[in-house]
Amino acid sequence: MKLEKAMNFGPILLIQMGALDIVTKDTLVVVVDTHKPSLMLEEKLVHKTEHVVLIDHHRRGEEFVEDPTLVIWSHMLPQLLSSSQNC
Repeated sequence: MKLEKAMNFGPILLIQMGALDIVTKDTLVVVVDTHKPSLMLEEKLVHKTEHVVLIDHHRRGEEFVEDPTLVIWSHMLPQLLSSSQNC
């Protein structure tokens, strides 16, 4: 599917296949349930853009996305199994 066609359907979620081809420095990348680039499906995505939002419930470790635009932490609720349960 070409990006032009996909845009007719409103916002889209991209996964690893093809995302690197269309992400630019102005693309907003939202990372959920991790803050460690090595655990992401495609670590290169966070390096291609200047706009990264992290939503995570894990305690911050040494490995972390460099200079994220916004970080939303929900580690105050340890009973949560994933960040999406906090929504």
